[in-house]
Amino acid sequence: MANQMEEKGYLNREINKSNRRKVTVTLTEKGQEAIAEASVEYNRILGEIISRLGDDNAKELVRLFNLFASIAEDMELA
Repeated sequence: MANQMEEKGYLNREINKSNRRKVTVTLTEKGQEAIAEASVEYNRILGEIISRLGDDNAKELVRLFNLFASIAEDMELA
């Protein structure tokens, strides 16, 4: 996946000269723009879903997600 992202210009990889097993990966400007665009679309879709849920169901969903996170934390999965 990283190879494809690098080929498409979304990220750069730089091998550490003193330890060739270490690689620094950074987003290019194109990669940052793609993330920003995806974030806008994600927020739009999430907003639409939440509005269709209605207030009561949205609050219940938040309550359940918080419970899920709490249980995962108790199990040391988070």
